[in-house]
Amino acid sequence: MASVVIGSERDNHVGIDVLARPNAASPSPWDHDWLTVRIRVAGGAFSGGYEATIRTHDLARFRGELADLHGRLSGTATFSCDENWLHLEVKGDGRGHIDVRCEARDDPTFGACLQYTIAIDQTYLPKVLAELDEVLAHFPVLQPYRTA
Repeated sequence: MASVVIGSERDNHVGIDVLARPNAASPSPWDHDWLTVRIRVAGGAFSGGYEATIRTHDLARFRGELADLHGRLSGTATFSCDENWLHLEVKGDGRGHIDVRCEARDDPTFGACLQYTIAIDQTYLPKVLAELDEVLAHFPVLQPYRTA
């Protein structure tokens, strides 16, 4: 299993554990890049996990934005997915401090929503980038993403 964790496993964090590529054999190319994941959250006194679906494109886009943020230490990297299971906004202040705003939904339409912020620093980013690289090596983008 390939995983990405932002924050500390012992403290506030958000984790994405990739479980499978459920539609790899589908005749529709659109289906090939969906992933079944387990999202793990810990914010303050709250923690839990749930299964969701995301696309490899979401991870690849986030990885690119996060690499840019790491290089500048300022700006924003955003992870979002088509079905609103998870939204992350990673902001750098230019001095090495990083705030990660998390919004996790256990059902994209009617479920509960946990919102919290993780405070980390620049030293966490290389590990997150390496974990994203590992996930994308195991589950690469198979089809070009088209919005129209």
